[in-house]
Amino acid sequence: YGSDGERAQQRRRTDAEGNSVGVTKGSKKKKKQKKKKLTRAEKHQLLQATARKVGQYYRGAYYGTATAHLMYDLAHQMGKDNNELLWLAIVGVTDQYNNVRINKEKYDIDMMSLEQAVNRTNLHIEDEVPSDDDDDDAAAGGDDEFGAATAATAATAAAVDGHADKEHPAGEGDGLGLQPPPPKRESYDERRRRKAEERAMKREVQLANRAERIHIEVAEEFRFMLYRHWSLYDSMLHSEYIATKLGVWRERGRKQLDDFLARMGLPLQECGVQHSAMTATIRASLEENIAEEGRRIGLKEVTYRSFMMKQEYSHTLSASDVAYSLSALLEQSSSDDDQARTCVGGVANAFAALDALAVRDHSVMRRGIQLAMEQWRAVLRQVGSMIARQDINSKHQSFAFAQIDESPDISYFRNRPLALTKLAVFLMRVVQEEEKEAEIVWRRERKKQKSGTADASYRKRRRPNVYKPMVLAVKNQSTYLVAGVWNQKPSDTSHNQFSVTFRQAAEQAEAEFTHDGFDASFIEIAAIHLQDFYEHLTLLLNSGGRGRD
Repeated sequence: YGSDGERAQQRRRTDAEGNSVGVTKGSKKKKKQKKKKLTRAEKHQLLQATARKVGQYYRGAYYGTATAHLMYDLAHQMGKDNNELLWLAIVGVTDQYNNVRINKEKYDIDMMSLEQAVNRTNLHIEDEVPSDDDDDDAAAGGDDEFGAATAATAATAAAVDGHADKEHPAGEGDGLGLQPPPPKRESYDERRRRKAEERAMKREVQLANRAERIHIEVAEEFRFMLYRHWSLYDSMLHSEYIATKLGVWRERGRKQLDDFLARMGLPLQECGVQHSAMTATIRASLEENIAEEGRRIGLKEVTYRSFMMKQEYSHTLSASDVAYSLSALLEQSSSDDDQARTCVGGVANAFAALDALAVRDHSVMRRGIQLAMEQWRAVLRQVGSMIARQDINSKHQSFAFAQIDESPDISYFRNRPLALTKLAVFLMRVVQEEEKEAEIVWRRERKKQKSGTADASYRKRRRPNVYKPMVLAVKNQSTYLVAGVWNQKPSDTSHNQFSVTFRQAAEQAEAEFTHDGFDASFIEIAAIHLQDFYEHLTLLLNSGGRGRD
């Protein structure tokens, strides 16, 4: 740092007239302290802003970009990306959207990125197998090629013999007078046989590569699942989007579904067969007719952006079909119930889901699709049963809740977090449609209130919460598995607050609980403490002041 004199000289300055002005250390410290000093009000505002940021961060859990998507991005940066990795990334993002782990805005952003990757890396399958004409040409030119090869072989042999004679004259080279044998000449038939074997081996390799190569393309996917493997009627009947809009668990809703299909000009007989067995003209105009008729009855978002995978010698699969199949395989029935609890579906189910992604064999994938159909049938039966028995409590302003104690289909949801989530989302959409109808009545009475003609009972009513979250509990032996699904707008970025409030409510109720899963929106509560847990959960959510329009 230099001597004391140098440091003193550095602290001196010269003004415009040439007079030196000394700057002491004390004056510099005072200036620095004056810049950093904040008023008490500013400090309070800074602390409040920091507390708000920390509170928002720890307010709930949320899902980020799918791991499969991140792995594909990493492979692309390393120059090792391909269509198989890209397809896995697409399936991962689609699974998040199907299970309501990301909102529509996040899904559209991820799909836009994946669509760019598809346009960049998609391999168009071309027929690279050698044709019969190539074989004929090779056979026709065999004589000329064989003659040329024979002449070249003879010249090479002569050169080798001449070189050997010069280097090792007879009787001198190795002391025995022996020369190396000339190269064995290949006969015409042997060469043709070898060429034929090489072509056959090349053909087998190209066929294997062609069978494993996949082609990805952008497609519009309907909001009803597995319609390519199910009948159109069953697919729409069990769809969470269609079923909740029309109320198909009621006789009136079933009639509306029949009228909807009839207005599209689709005979019920055609709608009852598998999609592949439908008339080609009906399949071609299906998307246009559903979109046009859907807008008339309020089905504005009957399709969404997705992808299709086409592979040689196999059926076409959509990303949504694969996601539903994998979810069903992960939670298929296991003989050991404890194994299903320790790992989602068990280790064997995880390997089955991995086998379903195999390129050559799609038998496991088809089995998963059948399991998914059975699961969605159970979901619709359970929804209809709970609505008929009025098991859904939506009177609370902050959330709706329901519980399953006994049911013929309880085995589909007990210790099955993914299936329980699907049922909870279905029930949440049912409550949402009821709240929308109540909001229409509330707005009408609001207008009457302004004009002074409103009923006195409506003046004190609060606005219905259209985006009301859902809490669903299913009974095990002595505990309840509780799932919380957070309802949000398409552009809302709020977190799932149940990941925090579940644990807080259980601790305040002094209940016996288990809250150590990967997804914090699930908690296992002792049956004797469930009601206390509900009471504290209600207090926490009401005090949170969930905002509404």
